[in-house]
Amino acid sequence: MVDELIGYCDRISVSAGESLDVMVHTHQDEYEASVVRLIHGDRNPDGPGFREEDVAGIGSVRRPGRRQVTRTGSYALIEDGPALAGLSSVTAATWIFPTRPAGGEVQGLISKRGLADGSGFTFAIDESGCLLFSCRVASGQTMELRTDTALTPRTWWFVAAAYESQSGTVTLYRAAHGAWAHPGAPTQAAWGPGELAGTDAPLLLAAAGWERPEGGRPGWARGCYNGKLGAPLLFDRGLSVREIALVRQASAGAGGRAEYPPGLIGRWDFAADQASCAIRDTAGQGLDGRLVNMPARAVTGPNWTGRETDFRLAASEYDAIHFHADDIEDAGWPVDFSLALPAGLRSGVYAVRLRSGPLEDRIPFVVVRSAAAQASPILVVLPTMTYVAYANLALTPECQPGRPDTWNPPRSRWEDLMDAHPEFGGSLYQRHDDGSGICYSSARRPILSLRPDYRTSLLDAPRHLGADLYLIDWLEALGFDYDVTTDDEVHARGSGYLGHYCAVLTGSHPEYCSYEMIAAYESYVAAGGRMMYLGGNGFYWVTSVHPERPDVIEVRRGHGGTRPWESEPGEVHHSTTGEHGGHWRSRGQLPNRLTGVGMASEGADGRSVGYRRLAASHDPHVAFIFEGVEEEVIGDFGLIMGGAAGDEVDRADLALGTPPEAMVLATAMLSEYYSVVLEDRISWRSDRQQGEPRADMTYLENDAGGAVFSVSSMSWLGSLSHADYASNVSRITANVLRRFADKPPSAAPA
Repeated sequence: MVDELIGYCDRISVSAGESLDVMVHTHQDEYEASVVRLIHGDRNPDGPGFREEDVAGIGSVRRPGRRQVTRTGSYALIEDGPALAGLSSVTAATWIFPTRPAGGEVQGLISKRGLADGSGFTFAIDESGCLLFSCRVASGQTMELRTDTALTPRTWWFVAAAYESQSGTVTLYRAAHGAWAHPGAPTQAAWGPGELAGTDAPLLLAAAGWERPEGGRPGWARGCYNGKLGAPLLFDRGLSVREIALVRQASAGAGGRAEYPPGLIGRWDFAADQASCAIRDTAGQGLDGRLVNMPARAVTGPNWTGRETDFRLAASEYDAIHFHADDIEDAGWPVDFSLALPAGLRSGVYAVRLRSGPLEDRIPFVVVRSAAAQASPILVVLPTMTYVAYANLALTPECQPGRPDTWNPPRSRWEDLMDAHPEFGGSLYQRHDDGSGICYSSARRPILSLRPDYRTSLLDAPRHLGADLYLIDWLEALGFDYDVTTDDEVHARGSGYLGHYCAVLTGSHPEYCSYEMIAAYESYVAAGGRMMYLGGNGFYWVTSVHPERPDVIEVRRGHGGTRPWESEPGEVHHSTTGEHGGHWRSRGQLPNRLTGVGMASEGADGRSVGYRRLAASHDPHVAFIFEGVEEEVIGDFGLIMGGAAGDEVDRADLALGTPPEAMVLATAMLSEYYSVVLEDRISWRSDRQQGEPRADMTYLENDAGGAVFSVSSMSWLGSLSHADYASNVSRITANVLRRFADKPPSAAPA
C-alpha cells in the first residue's frame, strides 16, 4: 500500500463569501487542511522558487482521514416504481453496437438486479462476448443461459432476452443488422415454472446490477457496458420468438411510431433531449431515467443512413448512446469538509493545502471578484477549460516521437501518480478503453495535472496552471493591481463582465474556448477594450459547456487538421449545443481575426528561442512597446526550455484572417523538430505546406481604442522573472500593460 493524500473541490471558480466542498482521500489517520494564496509554482532553482502565502482569517483544521473509492462507468438509472414492481416475467430488448464484447468481464445491457442477494434479472454480454441471461426465481434458485457464439464487435445487433414464468421458458435472440444479415437460431431453455424474485433495485441500462452498501450510503452500478445501446424496450411478459422478430422489425426504422406486442412497459427514446442527462420513457409508465457518468450522446444509431450528419435534422437516426466502462463525470466522493471563504477575500489563485506527515497536496481554486467589489484595472483570465481538457494527461517525451535524442527529461512524480490512478479519468486527448475518443471532461474529480508545482517531462517545465503562475508572480513583483477570473466566468457573463476592466490578459494556453467566450472577447475589443494574448495555440478548439453540468466541457475532434483522435462519421456535432465541432478555424471564428495570429506549430526539443525584431518594431506608433529595450533579440532566455518562444506557437497570416492592419513586430523561427499543424498541409508532400514553424509578436488597434497585443508562444511567461524581472520580456510586457491599463474601455459598464 502506498501512502497518498489527494483531493478535489466541487468547483474551480468561486466568489468571496461563498463556500467550497472539499473531498479528500488518504491512507493516513489524520490530515491538516488550510488555505494558501498561490503566487509561483515552479520549483526550478533558476527561478524565484515556489511561493505561496497563508491566508489570514481562515484557520487550519484537522480532519480524520479516510480512503475514498472512485466509481467509473456510465449507465442509465431508472428508479424502482409501481410499473416495475412484481415483475414475474420479462422481455428485455435493445439494439447494441458492442465495442469490446470479449472484454473479460460481464457487461450489462438491461438489468434489474440487487447484487447483495442476486434477486431480479440481468441481460448482459458475458466475459467471452456471448449473450447472457441470468435471474433468480422466487424459489431462490439462480439460473443462467448463454449463447454459444460471441458477438462480432463494432456491428449493430438486435438482441433480446425473454423469460416466461408460467412455463419457465427462457429465450436469447440476436440478429445482426444490415443487408447481408439474417437472424441466427434463438437459444432457448426450459427451466420450469417460477416467478422472478422481486427486488427494489433500480432498472439499469448498460450495467449488470446494483450494489447497495450498508449505512444508507449511495449505491452504484457494476458490470458497465462498452458500446452503443439504442432503442431499449422492456415488456412485463415473456415474448415468443415470433413476437421478438416483430419487435425487431418494428424498431428498425419506425422510431416512436412502431406498434409493439402487448406488455410494453418501457421504451426509452435516446434521440430526445440530447443535451440532457435525462432519458425519456415514451411507453407511458413514467419510467424516465437519468444518465450517470456522462456517456456520449448525439451518436449514430442502427438506422443512420449517412445522408445527414446533424443529429438535430435526423433525430430517429441518432437513437443511441455510447456507454463506456471507464466513463467518469463525478468521482462521487463524500464531502470531507466545507470551506467558507471570507466576504472580503481578494481575487486571486488559491489552494486548499493538505498535509499529513511528509505527504502534501494543493487543490487549486480561483476566487473571482464578487459583484459588490470594485474591479481592478487588470483582469487575468485563467484558461480553465484548457486545464480540464488536459486533465490527467501525462505529457511525456514519448508524446513527441520526432524529438532529438538528446532531449529526454525524467518523468515527474505527478506523471507517475496519474499512471497509478486511471480511475480518475483521462483527458480529451486520450481514448476510452474501447478505442473511442474521450469527448467530455469534468472538473469534479481529482485532476493531478492541475497542481501549482505540476511539471511535464515533455518540457521539463510547468504547463497549465504552473505556467500561468509565472504571470501571477510577475504581476505581484511589479506591483500591478489585478483580479483573476476563469474561462467559466467569461463564458457565463460575457462582454459586459470584461467591460469592467481596462486590460484583459490571457494565460499561457487558452486553447479551448466556447462561442460565448469568443463573442465576449470580440465585443470587448470592438467597444474599446484592450487585450494581451500572452500564450500560444489559443482559441483553437470549439468547446461547449453542458447545460445541466457546468463542470463538464465537450469537444468533438472532427475529421481534419491536427487532432489526437478522429470523430466517428456522423458524430462531429456537439450533443450539448448542437454546434459543429472541430477547429474554430474551420468554423470561420478565426483566432487570427481576434488576436492577429493563429496556431502554427508545436514541438519540444529543449531549445526554446528568442524573437528577432522586425522593421515594424521601430515604427514610432509602437515605440511605447519597446521603450527601454535596446536588444534586437527578445527572450533568448527563460524557464521553459531556455527561451520565450517554444512549445506551441502562432503566426500571422492574412489568408487566415489576420487583419491587414496588424503589425508584426518580431518573429521567432523554431527548429526542424517543430511540426507544422496538419491543417496547413494541403498535400502529403511536405514541400506543399502553407505555413512554417514560427512565432509572431503582433499588435492591433481599432478606431474605438481597442487593441490586442499577442506574443504567440506558450513559453513567453516563463521568461518574465529572468534578470530579477528586468529583462526585455518583462519590460515589453510591462510597457504594454501600463499603456492598456491607463483608462477604461470607451463602452465600459456604468
